[in-house]
Amino acid sequence: MMQPKSFLKFIVLTLPLFATAVPSWGQVVKKIILTSQMVDEPPTKEGRRPLYALEFKKDENGDFVASTMHKDKKEIALRETAMLTKDSVARVLQWKTAGKNLFTPDELGLDYNTLKTAAKASRYDLNFELPRDFVIRIDSFNFCFPYKTTYTISIGGITLAMQVLYESGPPLELILNSYDTDTNKSNLINYFICSTLFRNHLPSEFPHNNFLSEYESIEMVLYYQKTIECEGFYYKEFIDQHPTMTAKEKRMKANWDFGVYLKQRKRKK
Repeated sequence: MMQPKSFLKFIVLTLPLFATAVPSWGQVVKKIILTSQMVDEPPTKEGRRPLYALEFKKDENGDFVASTMHKDKKEIALRETAMLTKDSVARVLQWKTAGKNLFTPDELGLDYNTLKTAAKASRYDLNFELPRDFVIRIDSFNFCFPYKTTYTISIGGITLAMQVLYESGPPLELILNSYDTDTNKSNLINYFICSTLFRNHLPSEFPHNNFLSEYESIEMVLYYQKTIECEGFYYKEFIDQHPTMTAKEKRMKANWDFGVYLKQRKRKK
């Protein structure tokens, strides 16, 4: 299994995540399936990598439990039963149905002080300290992403897929491709749904269980913060404050100094 640090280059921070169907709130969930598979890129002599699957079935209490794991067609007994509570399932699915776009650390199961401490050692060197009232605004991330000035290229990686099957109607499927290059903005809502639901609830035998761990979730949050601090975002703000700038001046970044602007902006606050 990859270690967190080496696996980080594959992390979904730079990945597109998408849903193939969004359910109407109130549908009854029958089971939840999580699959994981390595991507054979660049091609190796092993060829297709095995597909691992966890199937969480509803028990008599309405919670979802998995006692076995599949490796392709082979069934493997888990050392300990994995469980997702009915309340946690209902909560994250409601986020998707409602189109939730603002999250607090507490909602994601992350402590503010832990985030603040992690930021000091993170690869994402923040310009500002995390504010005490820190929140994640999906709209802000989607706006800032096109102005990013740094990109990551990854080779290989994994695909995780979460499928929610209902008593009636089409399933909901969230696919996380860790091998895409940093050319599309991530769907943070889908990542937060998966990481909040499965964090600390995946058996150690399940490959890449650290993909949705607290460590990677924190890195995702810090990646969000770094993205909204990107120079392009602040330059757009600068342009809006100077409506008389010509197209050439905007293109040449006339009178623009990122460091000076950040200091001025901080003083105004």
